[in-house]
Amino acid sequence: ERNSYFDSKVLSRQHAEIWEDSGKIYIKDVKSSNGTFINGERLSPEGVESEPFELKNDDIVEFGIDISGEDNKTTIHHKVAARIMCVFTDEDVHLAARIEVIPSSTSLPPNIPSVLPPATSSSGSCYNNI
Repeated sequence: ERNSYFDSKVLSRQHAEIWEDSGKIYIKDVKSSNGTFINGERLSPEGVESEPFELKNDDIVEFGIDISGEDNKTTIHHKVAARIMCVFTDEDVHLAARIEVIPSSTSLPPNIPSVLPPATSSSGSCYNNI
């Protein structure tokens, strides 16, 4: 009931875990084939469980990799990517609600949307813009 599911050809059945502990959000890759990346850095080699990594606001998380067609130009399967916004306080909730557009100076992979979903009042949540 607390899992997220993505219909994606680039994700493993059990790809990564994300959890909260003592006011911090962590992620680890659980032996995926195509990897979990934070700000462009792969957490562990293929088939190897990673160490926990603390997520921070504005981190870019990517699950899997883009798969190109035979022409090496057309992407036929996209990775799942998100910009992280961790929400623990009422101030964080208001900040998340105000963030609508990622500044044009920010370099993101082309398939990451630039709008965050509306924030709701919740303690210990981590919002992302998948």
